[in-house]
Amino acid sequence: SGSMNMERERFAAQLALRRRQGLEPDETFTERLDREGVDLFFGIGMPVVARPNRPPTYTTTHLERTEGWVVIFRNLDSAIYLRRNERNRANLERVLDYYRDAGVPFDPDRGFDPRRVIENAPRWAVDHGIVPVDYGLLLQAERNALDAGLLDRDSAALLDRLASIYASIGLYEELLVTNGLIRRSAPRNPAAARREIWALLRLERMDLAAEAIRNAAPIIAPDTLLESIATQALRLSREAPSDRSDGIALLPVLTPSEARRATASYRRPPTACETCSEPRANRDLYSAPDADRG
Repeated sequence: SGSMNMERERFAAQLALRRRQGLEPDETFTERLDREGVDLFFGIGMPVVARPNRPPTYTTTHLERTEGWVVIFRNLDSAIYLRRNERNRANLERVLDYYRDAGVPFDPDRGFDPRRVIENAPRWAVDHGIVPVDYGLLLQAERNALDAGLLDRDSAALLDRLASIYASIGLYEELLVTNGLIRRSAPRNPAAARREIWALLRLERMDLAAEAIRNAAPIIAPDTLLESIATQALRLSREAPSDRSDGIALLPVLTPSEARRATASYRRPPTACETCSEPRANRDLYSAPDADRG
């Protein structure tokens, strides 16, 4: 296919980017971006465990909460970051104008907040891949669970999807709430235990992450991804806060099957291909039936 037909230096460069590394000795990822004068960074992918013997493919959170950068867009499987400096002042103003014209909340200081966008521009959030078309159904399942205190099988599956979505769009506080409902009904659910530890790491709540690992001890061994997350969390807890960012950014939390379920009922943003002759089923980004209904 020619996919490997590239210079060795370019191959090393893209591999280092995936691994959130610099290229020079002792160079960090952000120092590499500084050296190369990168002002706009496109992150891609969901926090899915990589295939065996393959490099990580998840770069969406490589610059999450990184000083000197502002996130200007984020959805289920991508994010765009803009370097915050004087030469990009006009670019940030254009971003602000775009969102103002679209009726979408955007704070140039805090950046793009999926939570505010979902609440204040729900149709835009669906159209741009932040939440699925049946997001209201998922929220209703969560409200029902809060009222009832327990989950039936169908509600548990819906909340599992919702928790995976929150993990992928960076709503970690919401993830912990939804995940807590799942764990209340199914305390031995390994996927819920994974998400809880992972979210606490993302929020830099290391003591709570350690407590969650202790609580999950009886179910860690059978789930290799949970075991990996717990091991990495304990290692990261011993590092200085400034040294944790790489390990946290690269840590996956979803299995491929969980990621596929999370993408159900997502709508693809319109593109030029909408008018091409290729069958619609072949053009859907997410292979979910009736993805444009709702």
